[in-house]
This record gives sequence, structure tokens and C-alpha cells, in this order.
Amino acid sequence: MYFPKLYNIPKASKDHSMSGKPVAISHLSPPATQPHAGDAGIRLTARVLIAVLTFSLLLTAASAQPTVTAGNLTLQQNASGTTTITVADVTNLGSVWLVLRYDPAVVLATSVDGGDFESGPIANINTSGGFVAIGAYQLGEPGLDGTVAVCSVAFSGAGSAGDISPLTVEVLEMMEATAAGTEIPAETVSGNVRILSPGDTPPVPSFTANETAGLVPLAVRFSDTSAGTPTGWLWNFGDGATSAVRNPEHTYTREGNFTVTLTASNEFGQATHTEERFISVLSVLYGDANGDGDVNQLDTLHVLREVVDLTAKPTAGTVSFLRSDVTFNGAIDIGDAMYIAQRNVGLRNPWFGLAGT
Repeated sequence: MYFPKLYNIPKASKDHSMSGKPVAISHLSPPATQPHAGDAGIRLTARVLIAVLTFSLLLTAASAQPTVTAGNLTLQQNASGTTTITVADVTNLGSVWLVLRYDPAVVLATSVDGGDFESGPIANINTSGGFVAIGAYQLGEPGLDGTVAVCSVAFSGAGSAGDISPLTVEVLEMMEATAAGTEIPAETVSGNVRILSPGDTPPVPSFTANETAGLVPLAVRFSDTSAGTPTGWLWNFGDGATSAVRNPEHTYTREGNFTVTLTASNEFGQATHTEERFISVLSVLYGDANGDGDVNQLDTLHVLREVVDLTAKPTAGTVSFLRSDVTFNGAIDIGDAMYIAQRNVGLRNPWFGLAGT
């Protein structure tokens, strides 16, 4: 199969060994004073340490290669699923061309799509041969850094329960996004596809929380309620923090509505459950007009008393004013009392938007 080249230059050498060598220290300026008898030994020791450290750094640089990985996949019989091919720990990645091999008696590749590249993936699925040829590339500089998704490959189960097909990655070429088109050496991590028996199922993730709204800082204890006997958990709390604990505790330190995600896994696969805007964290407890730390119908009554001047209105811009002005129109009026009453019966959320928004 022909793959189009991103850069019209000769291919880089396949020899990925380090060409540079440590430069020997050939001269040290003599001290201004008469050297001590032990100075020669110290200088020799220093030279040895410098040489060892330099060699160690070169080895580290030589071994720090990107990793191309095919993810594992589990399928029910006659069902479909996808796995993702990624490149991790890469810098300025311009293009990648690879082959993914599998056992066509167990699974069949059906489609290739997605990925982080500007162009591609370009794919050729050879069903009888049991492989997919894949290419993807940037249209120019800059390249991609960090962990890069090359593509997602969809498979359908063709084998029997318990069958396993390897997913073997072979990198044909990986290039930097530069005019010189320097080739990037890479390591590979192959995966597999397993056909499950009817009783072999991934977990069905779900969770609860002891608090879903409150003031900064808000400490929340999450509880895993997943079905299907999960053995691994990955939480994303929506504020950039994560946890791999089954029942984690997390403290939110800034205001906002946060979406929480739980990915639960076991030996048969994984699944993800997401609760949009699940945690509401406030810098002011809006609706707590009387300042008792709770929002209830007493606050509705308090605002009504402020409206008819039976209770003095708080000064605009103060925290007390913000707690009463839940319509956020800069005034305390009958609308605020109505909004608080609606929140108390579940028609409005802690931000006083309509429930569910």
C-alpha cells in the first residue's frame, strides 16, 4: 500500500542510537596557590563523576521514547466496540503511519475515525489479512505534544465466548513536524480483544454524594453505587481533580457548577457514567435572606417583609443584599420572594436558574 508523504525529503536513518559522545575534560586550570597533596585525587574523582553523570544523561535521553499503544477491548458475542490508538510522551509529532494486526477469526475491523491530527486518519482495512493500515498527519507546524490520539478503530465480534485476539501495533514511520522531518523512534504496547460470555459484563457505574450544593470550601463525600462488581474506579470531579479511590472525598475550593464522571472497570471491561452540573459550589448562599445558613420559606417571608418595609433592606453590594437579590436585578422585590419560594419546592436550582439547567 502507498502512503502519501508529508515531507518530500529522504527518510531519516533507521539507526536511532545516540551519535553524540561525552566530551572528555582534557584540561583544568592550575590553582592560584600550591596544590594540596590530595587535590589530584579530588580532581580525578570529579572527572569520573562528570563522566558517569554525562553518560547517564545520554542513556536517559536515548531511552525516553514515545509509546504507541493499542487499548484493550472487550466485546459481547456479535456486538461491536472501539479501541483507541494513542502516542504518549511525544513532542512536536507531525505524522504517524502504522499497522494494527488482529485475528480475523475472533474480530473484524469495521471502521477507523477520530483522532487529534488535522488530517486523517487515512485507513485501509484488510479483512482477510487481519490488519488495518493507518496514517494521520498535521498540515504543518506546530506538531502535537503530550498524549495524542491517532484514531479509534471499531471492531465487531466474530468469534466465540472466551476467544482473544491480539491487537499488535507496528509503527512504520513517525515524524516530527519540521521541515527536516526528523524521524521519531517509538516503543509499542499491544492490546487485545476478548469475546465475553453472556455473564461476563463490565460494571454499570453510578454514584451518589452526601452534598450537591454548598458554600466554598465545599467538602463532598462520593459513594460508588455501581452494579457489576467493579474492581477499579476513576473519578473526575470537574474541577481538574481526579481520584482512583472507590468512595473518595473531595473539597471544592472555587465557585461553579461541576460535572462529575465515574469510570468503573473490572476484568471484562469498563463503562462511564456522567452527572452534568452535579455539584453547585457558591461563594454566597443565595436565598438565605435571614442569614441562618439555610434556604427555606422563612427566607421567603423575610424578603416579603423587606419589600413592604417591615424589615430594613440591606445595603446594595453587601453579602446580605446578595442573599436576598436572587433575581440578580440589583433590587429586592416581590420577584425575589417568588424565586425563593420556587427553590424551596424544587423548581429552581441553588443558582436560582430553572431546575435541570
